[in-house]
Amino acid sequence: MDLSSSFPSFSSFLLSKRRMILEISKLPDMSKLPDMSKLLPILLKEFPEGQRVSMWNVIVLKSSDGETFEMGEDVADMSTMLRTLMKEGRTNAIVPLPSIKAATLRKVVEFCIQHGDPDAYEVPGRLSEWDDSFFRVDTDVLVELHSAAHDLEISKLWFLCWKRIENRIKT
Repeated sequence: MDLSSSFPSFSSFLLSKRRMILEISKLPDMSKLPDMSKLLPILLKEFPEGQRVSMWNVIVLKSSDGETFEMGEDVADMSTMLRTLMKEGRTNAIVPLPSIKAATLRKVVEFCIQHGDPDAYEVPGRLSEWDDSFFRVDTDVLVELHSAAHDLEISKLWFLCWKRIENRIKT
């Protein structure tokens, strides 16, 4: 005896379940989606200020040249100074950095985006390929990065810059 013909609501129930299973099978594999923490700064740059509806807290850094850079809360967390500002509720505010040039601040933001993932495994005492290419800059740029890391209280960047400067002095 076919129950679906006897009970019309049961047959519609079965049909809706089949449709739901088909729709679920069309969903993308969630494990293959990109890491949003690295995409966040790019996504924030895509929308002009005032047109963006942000679900995340952002902090805006203004260089001595007047150029602004937005950092998501997860990325800005590398900086003790910015973390303190965020804890005080000063997100979505502009933080003037009169001693840091735009080119240097761009490199700092790039470093924070790369190293902002707390789950990333790093071998202590060794530089990754990315770090090695990142620090392949003139000594003047390295000193400016070191100074910016000091001002923003980014200990990892400060330490890596100091090690590079120390190695250059030795050779």
